[in-house]
Amino acid sequence: MSSLQFGFSQSSAFAPVAGYGTALSFDGDDDFVQLSSALSIGNTSSTITARVKIPEVGSDGLDQWEEVGVILGNYPDSLNARWSVDSYGRVRLQWNNDEINLTGSTDLRDNTWHHLAFVRELITGQFYVYIDGENEVLTSHASAGSNFTFNTLHRIGADNSSNPNNFHGVIDELQIWNVGLLPNMLNDSLIQQLFYAIPTPYAPGLIGNWHMDSGSGTLLIDGSLGSNNGTLINMEDSTSWVSSLSVSFAESEDTDLIAFLPAYDIDNVLLSFSVESQPSHGTVEMANATTGKIIYSPQQNFNGTVSFNWKVTDGVTDSDIQSTDIHILPINDNPTAGYGTALSFDGDDDFLQLSSLLDIGSSSSTITAWVKIPEVGSGGLQEGEEVGVLLGNYPSSPNSRWSIDNNGKIRLLWNNGQLNLTGSTDLRDNTWHHLFLVRDVDNSKFFVYVDGENETITGHDTAGDNLDFNTSHRIGSDNSPNPNNFHGSIDELQIWNLSMEPTIINNSTIQQNSFFMPSPNSTDLIANWHMDEGRDSILLDGSINGNDAILNNMEDSLAWTNSSIPVSYAMNEDMTLIAYLPGNDVDNDALTFSIESQPDNGVIEMQNEGNGSFIYNSEEDFNGTVSFTWKVSDGTADSDIVSSAISIAAIDDVPFAEDMNLIINENSELADTLSGYDVDGDTLLFTIFTDPTEGLLEVNDSLLGAFTYTPVEDYVGTDEFVYIISDGQSSDTATVYIIVSMVNYPPVAVNTHFTAERNIMFSGMLLGSDPDANVTVGYSIVTQPLYGAVEISNEINNSVQFSGSDNVYCGGSLQYESMTVAFWAEPNHSERSFITRGSSQGSANQRNWDIYSDGDEILFSVSDGTDENVLSAAHPELGEWHYIVATLDAVGDSMQLFINNTKVGSNSSATVDLAYNKSMFIGGSVNHKFIGRMDEVRLFNRSLSRNEIDKLYNGSQISDGLLAYYRMNSSFGDTLYDSAENSINGVANASLWSSQTPVKDFTYIATTNNSSVDSFYYSVSDGDLRDTSVVRITIDLMGNNAPVGGYHTG
Repeated sequence: MSSLQFGFSQSSAFAPVAGYGTALSFDGDDDFVQLSSALSIGNTSSTITARVKIPEVGSDGLDQWEEVGVILGNYPDSLNARWSVDSYGRVRLQWNNDEINLTGSTDLRDNTWHHLAFVRELITGQFYVYIDGENEVLTSHASAGSNFTFNTLHRIGADNSSNPNNFHGVIDELQIWNVGLLPNMLNDSLIQQLFYAIPTPYAPGLIGNWHMDSGSGTLLIDGSLGSNNGTLINMEDSTSWVSSLSVSFAESEDTDLIAFLPAYDIDNVLLSFSVESQPSHGTVEMANATTGKIIYSPQQNFNGTVSFNWKVTDGVTDSDIQSTDIHILPINDNPTAGYGTALSFDGDDDFLQLSSLLDIGSSSSTITAWVKIPEVGSGGLQEGEEVGVLLGNYPSSPNSRWSIDNNGKIRLLWNNGQLNLTGSTDLRDNTWHHLFLVRDVDNSKFFVYVDGENETITGHDTAGDNLDFNTSHRIGSDNSPNPNNFHGSIDELQIWNLSMEPTIINNSTIQQNSFFMPSPNSTDLIANWHMDEGRDSILLDGSINGNDAILNNMEDSLAWTNSSIPVSYAMNEDMTLIAYLPGNDVDNDALTFSIESQPDNGVIEMQNEGNGSFIYNSEEDFNGTVSFTWKVSDGTADSDIVSSAISIAAIDDVPFAEDMNLIINENSELADTLSGYDVDGDTLLFTIFTDPTEGLLEVNDSLLGAFTYTPVEDYVGTDEFVYIISDGQSSDTATVYIIVSMVNYPPVAVNTHFTAERNIMFSGMLLGSDPDANVTVGYSIVTQPLYGAVEISNEINNSVQFSGSDNVYCGGSLQYESMTVAFWAEPNHSERSFITRGSSQGSANQRNWDIYSDGDEILFSVSDGTDENVLSAAHPELGEWHYIVATLDAVGDSMQLFINNTKVGSNSSATVDLAYNKSMFIGGSVNHKFIGRMDEVRLFNRSLSRNEIDKLYNGSQISDGLLAYYRMNSSFGDTLYDSAENSINGVANASLWSSQTPVKDFTYIATTNNSSVDSFYYSVSDGDLRDTSVVRITIDLMGNNAPVGGYHTG
């Protein structure tokens, strides 16, 4: 449908009507209004709106089970409809001889005006009823009924029955439209128009509009263009025309109200609405003077009833002035824990005018406030500028003024300068300070406290004369024609007519009152401005005295600022703190304070949950800062949770060192801080008394006690050291106990490949190791090959473990000029010999060749008995298995050194002819014997090519020139068997046979003619963790080559 529109003519003969004028009262007996024309709403969507007021049961002649009666109807005529209210006070709708018969659920018999809207909507095929804008629940129905054309006249207040249900109540503003209003079209603006705006005759879709404002006679004028006037039947002039409802609105607290003022003109001329007076709280804005649309902006936190006056004019004549109420419904405002907003004063012309006189001149008084003043040069505050007046009425007589001077110090003027006092602390530091300004009549003194400390002020011996102030004070200024306006922020201003102290110390108890927020009815509380409104121009007094203040020259967006006053407390060690948690509620609801989390040290107990007082006791000898969290509740809503700190100052105590128990993993570094403190806060010095035995300790910061401990590589076990803490006068010692825990590193399986001949058993080695010390790994087949069979050997593979005091003697009968030596080694020391012929690391005449380590390097040396050539490379990582190959080509005069299949050193001009008059020792000889494990040692009488070394590294057996092959698992007792044809067995000389080895024997046989490749997966496990790798196989389908064993380090 189209939106409601209004049209107007331009001449006037009658005064316009503001509001609703009169209404028609129906007695429920025989009153009704006979319309003069048939209604054309039977075959279209339609909307019927009306205002009704039905008496309560038992009043005004309405009986318990009496039908309230028909609002509009022509029943029982053929093609009929009836809109009524039944004997339960519920709306009822009947259509086409009860083809549709619907009933609502709300009892309207409450002697209150209700707005009804009956909607028949053909688009949705539904009937709707709205009561006061709310969609009424109706009995179920599946259609909007049949369409037809009414051929008999309707009546208002009855129908055409021989025993009609005449209406019992009052009706006003009955409108009929041939359009339907769907639920989703009833937005706020349209609802307000239906409620209050009175359409003109030209409004589209309007076919009947009876204002009931004739006020006399028997003619009811139709205000639409249809001129469907009605005739009052059986209705006495003096009793039928009654005053209609007053115009009033309702809205929730802190919510803008958008509404339409009702008015009309019988001449249908253009009307203009105007607001004649503003409400006492908030403002009414005429948003559209033609439609009467208003916007009411409430005063924050205000609830109650306000009124404003308005009128309309047709340009010639004005209506009567109407007074309209706005009912502002209270909502529960969340209480504030701590401090919400504060007021910022620009130092130019900002101030607050109090609405009442202050009764503090004839008795003792206390003024407390939080203030924050910018530093000089910031926030617009200039050097030498008066900070300004906190509170004053100077120069009115009698007068007083509390201000801050051009040195940032508190100043007090009393009774035209009878007293002129100045403090000593400069407050211009952009920090919140709490002020206690006390006039103590009993002791005839003024006192000033800044942050709880008694301020030194200029000397005086009197509290001045008692005064009765007859002019109101201002906050942020005084009454001077050239006032010193305050420059800074103010929060939580309280005025009492008694003297108070911010801090009271009694033996071991300290009581702090700085954060006390009194209840509104606290005894002797004159005024209490929380400054927590956060907007608008009224500052509410939180006391019961209602001394509200008006903001002057203060912009809303600039004046209200976040307060962020830190709620923190201070006390001395071993004392009891009694203090208050600050909180307030703009609704003045009773509050309940609660502790949400306790401090790390000590306990807080609520002394009075109603006013926020609490008691805190720390543990003995504790000093430092602790924090706790708390909140306040008004019984309906909770505040935000606030965190507060308590600073406990130290008393004289000796320093304390505390034993520590620490746990770290092997091969890691521990960074920590030694545990010790001095409750006096003296500077402490940490020193080591005894060092650890199984690691390296370094003190990184002797003042903080920060240290780093690094255990010996691969060490697992316990360690400890002792440290001293000193404050320069006394000291204490403590022990740090360290447990170095073993870490289970995952084992490593290595991809490998080999070539196998079809139908011939291949014997090879799988590769796997564990970085953890002394861990034997287990092997398993994960997936079988597709074209063959694989089996892991049950035989145990071993290695030889050398401790640095033993070796394997292999004799001296081997003769060669060129050579290659290859072996697996897991070194655990970087200054030992791996394998040598002669004396390990001896002079040239003491050895033929030697592979040894010298700190950071691994070296390969060859000698002719006089001269020698040496290759060197970076030493491989300790604790891990490495494949090492060294070659000497006597013909080509070249030497090479390989680690893990990577060439790490070479010499192409090695002219030394190798001597061979010495014995070979695996694990070194004489001095520098090897520490670690070795396996799979091979010695060749020639220099292997790069390709051969690669094949050897990747698992192929090379037999050409193989002089000796020590597998380490071919052992019995102290004998290390040579697997080569020379059978030069070695003597193990007390060496240990170890099950930790990088290889594991297996067999494979290819059984296919269809594929030249195969593979299988195997895993290596330490019992908890495992790793998986793949073995790839090249199958020699021709069967010309024997299988070879292999392994691959990856």
